[in-house]
Amino acid sequence: MYKLMLVEDEAVVRESMLQNIDWAGLGFTVCAACADGREALERLDTVLPDVVVTDICMPFVDGLELTRYLREHVPSVLVVILTGFSEFSYAQQAVKLHVHDFVLKPVAPKDFCALLARLADELQERDSRRSSLRSLESRAYRAETILRGDLLRSLLRAPVPQKELARQAVAAGLTLDCPVYSAVLCQPLQPAEHAAEGQRLLDAARETAVRFPHCTAAVVDERYPVLLVGGRTRDEVTQRTRDAGAMLCDAVARATGADAQGGIGSCVGGASGLHRCLREASHALGYGFTAAGRLVADHQGRAAERPVTDEDPLPSMKPLLHALDFGGADVQELLDALLDELARRQLHRDACLPPLERLQYALEERIPDDRRGAAPRIRPQDEWFRLRDIREDFRQLAAFLARARVQADDPARQCVESARGYMLQHFHDSAFSLTELLSLLNVSKSYFSAAFKAQTGKTFMEYLTALRMDRARQLLTTTALPAAEIAERVGFTDPHYFSVAFKRAVGMTPREYREARP
Repeated sequence: MYKLMLVEDEAVVRESMLQNIDWAGLGFTVCAACADGREALERLDTVLPDVVVTDICMPFVDGLELTRYLREHVPSVLVVILTGFSEFSYAQQAVKLHVHDFVLKPVAPKDFCALLARLADELQERDSRRSSLRSLESRAYRAETILRGDLLRSLLRAPVPQKELARQAVAAGLTLDCPVYSAVLCQPLQPAEHAAEGQRLLDAARETAVRFPHCTAAVVDERYPVLLVGGRTRDEVTQRTRDAGAMLCDAVARATGADAQGGIGSCVGGASGLHRCLREASHALGYGFTAAGRLVADHQGRAAERPVTDEDPLPSMKPLLHALDFGGADVQELLDALLDELARRQLHRDACLPPLERLQYALEERIPDDRRGAAPRIRPQDEWFRLRDIREDFRQLAAFLARARVQADDPARQCVESARGYMLQHFHDSAFSLTELLSLLNVSKSYFSAAFKAQTGKTFMEYLTALRMDRARQLLTTTALPAAEIAERVGFTDPHYFSVAFKRAVGMTPREYREARP
């Protein structure tokens, strides 16, 4: 799918185009629908469109100003102008800006669809040419790529003597002659075995680097895209690094189908400071574990962190464990208080791991031996990218243990708990049904329905839908997967019905929910 930005100040025209064009069928997704050129400029770096379709006459920033900016800063974007007969003089100016095509208003859907089909073919041909060029890269160029990654890996581990650094830089095709440097290290937020291959990550880094002067792309360990950003002054490099880092995270997210976060090192004087800068960028990624943003500067993370000390310790786990063993308190509130404190302190991941490991061990050792198969799983530690992603794992296991304590001698509660555990493991299966569950539990429909409703407050289908919607919300906010694929992953065979069910449950469509995320 290619990304298209629509810029039209007339709401009726804009909504009509959004609703009446089969964008997906023509190979496009509308990444942004803007009411004027100013809004388009504000969203441009975030959505990174392949095509911009814009009206000419608009308030604040008109279509010509927007086109001029695109030609100067993002020349790879194809621009299509919407124009009327009365706007001929504007159209003449647009010709001088080398716009790709014009569409006469009022827009005829048939003609516009034909134009989109041509644009998709041209973009595909362009991508094919780029792919061919990549496949024809010389061995020397591929060797330079490997050498750059090796050099940055060495710099991450230890300082490299100046003469050796100069020699390796020449071999890697690098010119390290800027007065000031900074660096961005990016991490895809998904398990390593599912990460995009190193070439795709390198392509994402290169895609970003070519948009900035004195910017070099590389990949370390086939896993971490890196940008070295140079310039004349610290202010210049600081701003350029932040812009490049945000764009790199977006590019990596598209390459991997999951979110990404970036760490920024401080500005250093010349190539001799690259070791410190890269180490800081790597360290900054750890602050992303509790930080709200996707891009963290190391010095800001250090300044905001409130470390754990003997004088200022974390809250004790004893009240939570006592509640799990003997009751008398709200387990979820006690658990959230512990996890919220890690976030409030804005701790580095390294500081969060010891208390989280102790908490995980304390919870898992309380799982009854005969219930381990039904217990919710806490994901492996190498998938602990952000605190908010693993919070639900801890909450589900704590809730399971709390229920197990009070349900041990109650057959009806055991039946419902087993059902909930089985549903949690199989809700993504579109063929999963109440009949299958009743057969597994060996109980009647009337017995199960009454017990399940009494203990959960929901019917089987209501509970199953809630599980699917919870997972869908998580995928919408933590991945770049299309809604149709998310629908399939949460047990819906019909993407349209998924969208209807999601809006009924959440109050907005999947696209609206994703766009509304912070």
